[in-house]
Amino acid sequence: MPPALIQDLQAILAGTAARKRETSVLDFKEAKPNVKDAWTDLAEAAVCFANSAGGTIVVGVADTPGGKQAFKGCSLDSDLLRQKIYHLTTPG
Repeated sequence: MPPALIQDLQAILAGTAARKRETSVLDFKEAKPNVKDAWTDLAEAAVCFANSAGGTIVVGVADTPGGKQAFKGCSLDSDLLRQKIYHLTTPG
């Protein structure tokens, strides 16, 4: 994990809202409750980064508030998510 991302996560844990740590190359996402909606939401975020300079999407972190409660976790399977993003985007 890049040191800058570790610093961002530590800042969120210390109480900073995740939305305040987002940049043009870093996005925090809370997975949608419906798995198909989650796939679509994350595919859209990935396309935004793919159409710019690239970036990192951290799934399982709420935009607000900061602190421990921001870390919601995520039960999505990363390999399946990667496949779904590929199939939901053109080009994959």
